[in-house]
Amino acid sequence: MSAPVSHDPLVVNTSDGAVWMRRAVTRDGQGLYAVADAPACCPPFVMATLAELAEHGIAGSADCLPVPVGPERPESVTPAWLMEIAARAEAATPGPWVEYPKYGPHFYAYVEGLHLRGVGTLNFGDGPDAKADREFVLHARQDVPALLARVAELEAQREALTERLRAGQHWQRGRNPELVSENYVSQSELREIFGIPLVAPWDEDPCRPCGCPKRFDRHADGCPTLPAEAGEGQ
Repeated sequence: MSAPVSHDPLVVNTSDGAVWMRRAVTRDGQGLYAVADAPACCPPFVMATLAELAEHGIAGSADCLPVPVGPERPESVTPAWLMEIAARAEAATPGPWVEYPKYGPHFYAYVEGLHLRGVGTLNFGDGPDAKADREFVLHARQDVPALLARVAELEAQREALTERLRAGQHWQRGRNPELVSENYVSQSELREIFGIPLVAPWDEDPCRPCGCPKRFDRHADGCPTLPAEAGEGQ
């Protein structure tokens, strides 16, 4: 026998300001309500039906509970936030996390250490996003530390570059602007820091499609791509 189903709202606000939660359902599908802060073991005979609440005046109702508000996050990634992320990653079970059916369906664990370390049951369901959710969660154990390491590497490069640039700045009265910057970082250093290959265009592909070398700003005399009336030296 299936459990009775009610179409009455989940939450009801009465005119006196009280909030009532649907705690049970009668056999004929009527919702039974108790005050929101009542004990979970509140017996049905002290609950009220929707019709009884209507006698006191219903100010509003809802079919779902409000989603709890999570911790407020800064608008930008701050060092403190990165430290929180790193602490959570450090405290979590090592990875990779793999399915370990010996302990039950959907059970995951870390199996590459001296001892098995269980993660727990992670049932992602069968919905259209289930596979993607599973891949995201399981890879996050290794992706998050890798991303943190990359952020630390880029921050170290930025700090080193900032220090070099500031070393080449000094103030001079009468100049506009008064802050003068000298190039204390070479192009080759900048390209190395940001991973930009220092390759001349003619080194990538030394010749044009016609065969003329790119290191010259002109086509060779007699090149078939030159107009016949252009004449010598074009």
